[in-house]
Amino acid sequence: MKVQDIMTRQVVCISDQASLKDAQGKVEGIVTSSDFVKLCAKLLKLSTS
Repeated sequence: MKVQDIMTRQVVCISDQASLKDAQGKVEGIVTSSDFVKLCAKLLKLSTS
């Protein structure tokens, strides 16, 4: 996998997390940001292996 692809995924994760924070008042308790970070980390590990 290319480094550029990995960077793109990281940016997507970060922007998704920002959207999540904006929407947190509406969807409180469904997904916490720490769970989201763990999910992003898992996806990045899968993409690099």
